[in-house]
Amino acid sequence: MAQDGLKIRLPHSLRTLLVILGGVIGRNYRHGERNLVAVSVCGAFGMPLYYFVWHNLFPQPYENLTLRLIGGAMCIPLTFKDHWPENMRRYAPVLWYLTVLYVLPFFFTYMTLRNDFAPIWLVSFVAALLLLVFLVDWLNLVVLSVFGMLLAWTVFNLGGGRVSDPNVYVELMPVVLFALVVGTVFSYRNETLKQERLDAMLMAGRNLSNELREPLLGIRTSTVSLKRYLPQLLETYEAAEKNGLAVREISPMHRRALTNSLERLQRETGHAGAIIEMLLRNTGGVPIDPTEFQMVSMAECVETALQRYPFASEAERKIVKVRLKSDFGFFGSDSGMVHVVLSLIKIALSSIAKHGRGDVLIELATSPGDCELRIRDSSAGPPAGRLVNLFDEFSVLESDSGTGPALAQAKKLVEAFAGAIAIRTERGQFTEYVITLPPMDASGAIV
Repeated sequence: MAQDGLKIRLPHSLRTLLVILGGVIGRNYRHGERNLVAVSVCGAFGMPLYYFVWHNLFPQPYENLTLRLIGGAMCIPLTFKDHWPENMRRYAPVLWYLTVLYVLPFFFTYMTLRNDFAPIWLVSFVAALLLLVFLVDWLNLVVLSVFGMLLAWTVFNLGGGRVSDPNVYVELMPVVLFALVVGTVFSYRNETLKQERLDAMLMAGRNLSNELREPLLGIRTSTVSLKRYLPQLLETYEAAEKNGLAVREISPMHRRALTNSLERLQRETGHAGAIIEMLLRNTGGVPIDPTEFQMVSMAECVETALQRYPFASEAERKIVKVRLKSDFGFFGSDSGMVHVVLSLIKIALSSIAKHGRGDVLIELATSPGDCELRIRDSSAGPPAGRLVNLFDEFSVLESDSGTGPALAQAKKLVEAFAGAIAIRTERGQFTEYVITLPPMDASGAIV
């Protein structure tokens, strides 16, 4: 029996399977999240209501109030998902997935079988498949439809159900296949159009970043040369002025301004260069190459990011606190992780600047089961309804921070390092980004 405080260690293959399953469920949730509350309200009222329609107004051969109440009960919590406790919100995608599975493919297939393929239930069954097309992406459309129908057919047969004409299975198959194929094509096309829009946006960002980077490098090089030789020119000017040579007057204030302007120009070009590098990362301009992965210290990545981050002022630098005592290693890319930390720091500081309060805490934590990097800003958490979409390439939060699809790219990088990234938040209190990585030995093997 596991002791309190200890985490259950799952085999690596099982953890991989759970990650894949979580990805499928998360993909479904992100696709249908905008319609989730509206559909859940319809299901909560519609499931029990139609019992009286098909049982009293237009009696059908078979009705089951219990099955309908179960479906309605599954929909009710989802209608209030934005008001769930913080520690329960992570289960919303699983409940949504199970609810869609039960209410649409399973329920309507089972009721169609129990009503011996009555015309009204055949129409209802096709309508359920069409609704499923609009709620899920093409991959989950296939998974949910096939699994839901097979599950309903299994329950029907285990319950001793029989249809009057077994040939109806064969006759109905072309209709089901047509609905699935057309629905899959329709959904896949929507996904393709979205990806094309994203690719166009990222390509524009890459082109713009590359066009800006070259002249900035030229300015930085010229600034270094000016900073090296300008003091000598000013000293020569002062010597000539003291010796009474005919030179055009430059006031002492303007001479100090020349020296300070070089410092400012170098700082601003460094800031712009760091932003352009982040944009290139976020738009896929710097690909991930697993062949270059090696054991990397997380504390060193954080320290490098803090050294490279273009803080606007010393006051902004001071609001970032660090706790790096619990250092750990991971198998990946130091430049990739530095970029992730840079992006999260920028998002946190942008939120603080927007709300006019708060600070940033960066800390490392280790346990027997995993290792974590936590970056928390205490300004204000985003609305609960936006949490899932924050890792979408078109997230509104990311456009507010000016970093482009930063969280989407950060998620890809962390997952490439065999890790995961999550968000913990409390509205008006804080937002915390948690990067979880598996513990590794010196050879890079997961322990």
